[in-house]
Amino acid sequence: MLAACCIYASTARGQVIGAGTFEVYPSSVYMGGSGLSVPSAAWVLHLGVESAIGYDSNLYMSHLSGGAGVFRLRGHLSLLSQPPQNGAQIQAQTVLYRVSGWVDYRRYFSTTSFVAQADQLNAATAAELLYKPSQAFALRLEEHLLYTTEPRNLEVADWGAFSPRIYQSNLIEGVWRPLQGVLILGIWDQFRVNHYTQPELANLRSIANDIDLYGQLKLFLDTTVRLDLRWQYIRYYDNQDGSMPVSVPIRVVAAIHSQLSSWLGASLWLGYGNSLTLGEPVWQSQALSQDRSPCFQSVIGGAEVRLHPLSSLNLLLGWSRDFFDSIYATYYKDDRFYFSYLHSPWRSLSLRAQLDLYLRGYGALYDPAQLQYGAQEVTSTQRDDFLITVAAELAYRPLRFLEIGASYSVLYDQTPTQYLDENGMPISASFVRHLVLFHLDLAY
Repeated sequence: MLAACCIYASTARGQVIGAGTFEVYPSSVYMGGSGLSVPSAAWVLHLGVESAIGYDSNLYMSHLSGGAGVFRLRGHLSLLSQPPQNGAQIQAQTVLYRVSGWVDYRRYFSTTSFVAQADQLNAATAAELLYKPSQAFALRLEEHLLYTTEPRNLEVADWGAFSPRIYQSNLIEGVWRPLQGVLILGIWDQFRVNHYTQPELANLRSIANDIDLYGQLKLFLDTTVRLDLRWQYIRYYDNQDGSMPVSVPIRVVAAIHSQLSSWLGASLWLGYGNSLTLGEPVWQSQALSQDRSPCFQSVIGGAEVRLHPLSSLNLLLGWSRDFFDSIYATYYKDDRFYFSYLHSPWRSLSLRAQLDLYLRGYGALYDPAQLQYGAQEVTSTQRDDFLITVAAELAYRPLRFLEIGASYSVLYDQTPTQYLDENGMPISASFVRHLVLFHLDLAY
């Protein structure tokens, strides 16, 4: 289960950031009414511990990295409002909350010296509070804190070692639902910090602020249209030489979501995005003629089909196109094609599978020295990647408090880009990573 989680949660509106926690733009759909409201005094506590053992073929997600056996132990807990018991409780609800956290220890076993000592410690906390979620005016507060040694957005910050970083996110959202919920108007603001703890990677430390204005209108019983206007601000706050410029991306996206029948749903969204990079990357205190513009300016959007042919079977097929901030360049653009399968064929047995294909292109590249490569230049100032991620999981719950399972995932990144080490030898940016895990989870 741990092996596949980073792939399953990668959505058209989010980015994987590692260690089972995800950087996802809020959708606000769960602030729409029923199903969440409970008496504010009722609460539920869940505790659990999960262990997993398996093999990781590429610890550092690098062409030069080795593999190792891995043992993972995770303790987790959550405190949340109790589910509603009747409709009267729904209308009476004032506050809904959830607080959770986990600590994850990983031990690697290998005869290779630099891998044998590669222990990991990851931890995270999350909190969410909804105020009057069933009323015409609602408020949501959300907090995430993550300490992780995994790469950000499938990008490696240091090809020869784990790169610890701290991710902090705070969000506030307000919603107004006039016309008895037929129309939903909202605004949210999210402040994010990505902080690498190593002084050598100080240039990669960034802050970001996102503001989104949206409106959603229900046209028919199962069809809604939505318009989002989003503005961002991204700055590398310890980048003293100015080699990584500030950007203020904007997006305008219109979407339609419809449940066409009991077994078929579809969504379509289309818009425009511009990364609005304020300047160009500087290599070794000098401007460099780049093969690509530092700004993304193009159409963004996507399409998704949801199939539910059986009560126990869910299928998802889609495509999305968007751009994101990067530690390699002023931005990266993804055309993502994805398919997911979720099936419960028998009792508490569940099967999951996910396939993602990424056609990734980078904007104006940053100096490779920012990533601790020995290179002072590369042969080309443009980069394109082709990525494939595949994940499959089988899980069975013989008892209410016990789950056992197995998972496999592979990440393949193919690119012609090469860097140079301190001796001038080429290092390919391509890599393949296989991960196999068997897990046991005890939860109350």
